[in-house]
Amino acid sequence: INATSGLVTGVAPGTATMTYTVVGTGGCANVTATRTVTVTAAPVAGTLSGNQNICVGLTSTFSSTAVGGTWSSSDTTIATINTTSGLVTGVAAGTSIISYRLSTGCFTIAVTTVHPLPGAITGPSAVCVNSTITLFDSTLGGTWSSTTPGVATVGLSSGVVTGMSAGTTTISYSLGSGCGVATTVLVNPLPSAITGSASGCVGYTISLTDATPGGLWSSGDTAVAIIGIGSGVVTGVTTGLSVITYTLPTGCTMTAVLTVKPLPLLYTVTGGGSFCTGGTGVHVLLSGSTTGVSYQLYNGTTPEGFAVAGTGSGIDFGLITPAGIYTVMATDAITSCSSTMVSSATITALPLPVAHTVTGGGSYC
Repeated sequence: INATSGLVTGVAPGTATMTYTVVGTGGCANVTATRTVTVTAAPVAGTLSGNQNICVGLTSTFSSTAVGGTWSSSDTTIATINTTSGLVTGVAAGTSIISYRLSTGCFTIAVTTVHPLPGAITGPSAVCVNSTITLFDSTLGGTWSSTTPGVATVGLSSGVVTGMSAGTTTISYSLGSGCGVATTVLVNPLPSAITGSASGCVGYTISLTDATPGGLWSSGDTAVAIIGIGSGVVTGVTTGLSVITYTLPTGCTMTAVLTVKPLPLLYTVTGGGSFCTGGTGVHVLLSGSTTGVSYQLYNGTTPEGFAVAGTGSGIDFGLITPAGIYTVMATDAITSCSSTMVSSATITALPLPVAHTVTGGGSYC
């Protein structure tokens, strides 16, 4: 006890008698007053346990080796605590003193720091397999992570999410304090691979298919090829390449590159005419030809003779006797593209005069 102020400091558990003495004067005796003070055992220093660093909105449970006490927070605007369970809840960024007080008035304290959360994560909530999206957080200095990297990975500092396989994953953004926020990202599957011919000829159609239903078709270059939005029927418009895309309602796509090949050059069919039945026929001609292209003469829909290889010059299909309308189909040996040559030649077989019997004759002087 302080000799002049009366301030008592507990040193060890037990009782002590405190005496206050007034010294007598003028022959008077000293006057005293006494009081017994009991010193009770305080919880041993360091007996409080619990996470002294928590995040806004999260909790931590404190405990003490002493029993029978109550919990309190020095600033409930920063952190609140259940008086009996010791459950601390972070309210706002800052510090608050958590106390555990016994009925004797003795207490132990722990300084608790409440750390702020990052800002809310913004950006798309879905991505396709093999595609990327970028997530953002307005609070700088954090790192990104994915709970299921097999579904989606995320750049540690970039926030770029890459879809790996169909499913969902939780993407988290955490500060150095350990406080973080999270969002769920859905990874949508891709359509099946596009099937069908990868090439076609100008003016001709081919059909593309995708086994995943519900998608729509589009052409990357409609000057080269057009496609039915719901049918997958492609028509070649001009020579070149076009990327054909099949898009699901999720926005996930599958693509295929279509090559539109040129048709053989056009030349003019000439010749034809009429001849007398039993004669040698008439010639059918083509004004020109291209090396590497074969030319087949048709009488209506029936091939006439064998295909003739182009030489770079005109073609004479020879003397033709069957009557009919003749056309020529040209087929490129490399591209397999075909085109009907310009015009046609008509051959007419004229009947011979009716045969009659010649009579008469005889002799004369």
